Amino acid sequence: MKEPKKTKMLEGENVIREAGGGPIKFKCLAFGGRIFVTNKRIIHEGIKKVTTIDLSEIVKCEKSKFWDIAFFPISFILPIRKCLKLFRRNGDSISFNVTDKDGFEVAINTAMKAV
Repeated sequence: MKEPKKTKMLEGENVIREAGGGPIKFKCLAFGGRIFVTNKRIIHEGIKKVTTIDLSEIVKCEKSKFWDIAFFPISFILPIRKCLKLFRRNGDSISFNVTDKDGFEVAINTAMKAV
């Protein structure tokens, strides 16, 4: 597995899974970058911004859906795509569009049990 380039790994932290993807904003726009699941946190390294979420903050991870905007020469359509939705202890949630949704769901849920 590759390690994050912009984020310093914590002591004893190991990458469990990594793939392309990013957080979904405005219900229909996903930001690109790389997402890493480690044994301590989830790291998203975008083009300009790095976001980290401690696994201890997450209470549930499940597959969900979001609307995506696809532009064509004359009009646009809103296809429905699958994503991963993380629910935090404070009641907030964040959705990620990830290329390896099934693998990430298993990796996050397994890592959460070990924390």
